Amino acid sequence: MGELVEIPLRLLAPSPYARPTNHDAVKALVGSIGEHGLLQPIVVVRAPVMDRGVSVEGFRIVAGHHRVAAFRQLDRHEIPATVLTCPHNSYDAEIAELDENLCRHELSPAERAAAIRRRADLWEAKRGLAETGGTNCPSSQNARLADGRRKGAQHQQQFAAETAAATGKDKREVNRELARARAVAEAGADPADLRGTSLDKAVELDALAKKPVEERRALIQQAKAGEQVTARAAPAAPPPLRKPRSKTAPIVLDLLTRLEGIQQLLPLEDLGRSILLQLDTTDAELHARLQAVVPTLHVLGALADAYDPAGELMPDPMPLARGGRPT
Repeated sequence: MGELVEIPLRLLAPSPYARPTNHDAVKALVGSIGEHGLLQPIVVVRAPVMDRGVSVEGFRIVAGHHRVAAFRQLDRHEIPATVLTCPHNSYDAEIAELDENLCRHELSPAERAAAIRRRADLWEAKRGLAETGGTNCPSSQNARLADGRRKGAQHQQQFAAETAAATGKDKREVNRELARARAVAEAGADPADLRGTSLDKAVELDALAKKPVEERRALIQQAKAGEQVTARAAPAAPPPLRKPRSKTAPIVLDLLTRLEGIQQLLPLEDLGRSILLQLDTTDAELHARLQAVVPTLHVLGALADAYDPAGELMPDPMPLARGGRPT
């Protein structure tokens, strides 16, 4: 992967893809490093940095920003680091940095889309598939994957295959993230702008990609302004209940048969008195069970009024359970 060296902290520059510092995580690292030492070296690439106002040969952090912050709090001056073995003045150095970040699980969907988009820009420029204006590094304007200047599905599949192999991800996952990045870029935004917003979710970015460009642009602007927006469609109202086309359910027929049997044994006017004589009215459990079935009796009574020979909409059963009547 690269050589392991001790690097002065003053020669380190942060990655442009670094996440905001989690101060609780840094505090925990300070305790761990102070007690056990650094268990995992940071990862860097060679890059020019500013040291005391002068541009010098240094290193850009690929992974380990929180470890560096912990070392600074511990007043350490050097940190163990693995230097990726690729030339710093080439596309390969930044691609290696992006691949290292894409291998990490803590990136948000918007951060992953931004990294995939940048990797695709570099990949195209490296192969001469995008105009670079004679520069060594493509700009976001002239090498943007999402600007519609794709050179065919074959190139995209090759990019997806190479990215998947380098990052350990599935090709389909790479293509999904690529599609999310395109959709945001087509709306004139950078996926990184959506980091931490209400649209920084996989389902939101997927839904956003299906919107017209103008609608995408409006949602992105609202999200960047801190509004809680969603690209997903509002849940559809549940369809009205309809009577089953099949025969009446056996449980209903069985219940009716039992009730009809009780009616045959006793006249309706004697039913209540006869049952009351056989009940222990001090039995709390029995009282609770009777109360529990009262709504069912209300429903049965109300459904008797819901005869509908045309087989149209059924009444809402909830008002019936509360003793109402269908309208």
